[in-house]
Amino acid sequence: MNEFNPITELINFFEKTGWPFGINYNKFLKRASYTNHPDKSGCFVVEIERHRPILEASYTPGLPMSAFQTYWMRYAVHPETKKVKELPERKGEIYIDIWGIVEEELTNGYNIDLVIEPIGSNKYRIFDYVSNKEKIISTLQEAKTFVLNFSKNFIDFFKDFRFLESEELGISKEQEEKLFSEYKETLKERIVDIAEDLWEKAKKSDD
Repeated sequence: MNEFNPITELINFFEKTGWPFGINYNKFLKRASYTNHPDKSGCFVVEIERHRPILEASYTPGLPMSAFQTYWMRYAVHPETKKVKELPERKGEIYIDIWGIVEEELTNGYNIDLVIEPIGSNKYRIFDYVSNKEKIISTLQEAKTFVLNFSKNFIDFFKDFRFLESEELGISKEQEEKLFSEYKETLKERIVDIAEDLWEKAKKSDD
């Protein structure tokens, strides 16, 4: 007689009824685990580790998320009846990478898309394709000032929308303030980096 295996039974169940969104056979084997003793109802509980984006972070398959919460999908499997029952999920810790959030915002091309190009007589045109804003500049400092003007839109969005689920996630007001401060500092640092990089490329092309 084969020994009962909750993992095998749950695989059979999914094969018959359909796999949960974002889960396939190989991913299931890597992320599934179960308690080695039955609960009060006599069922073995199988948990599948998952991660969901939080704080308005985006998710691209195959790439790490800048902000996410770990959680576990849970299923009760009865050893005799082989019946499967979906249980409420178990929530875990949250992970927030402010640097990753800033990089995501600045590189997706939806919020800001800048170029600096020489126009002669030591003058340069700095232009943003998203807002259609432009300025004629002649120094790196002018480029930095122009680019830093865009930081307000990013900061307002972060402050007004990214913390909407703070209470649900267990993020305190003190943690919000710390994250917000770190975000503003990191954002301005990276925006200045962009300005310096574009300026250097424009200067080289003008030589």
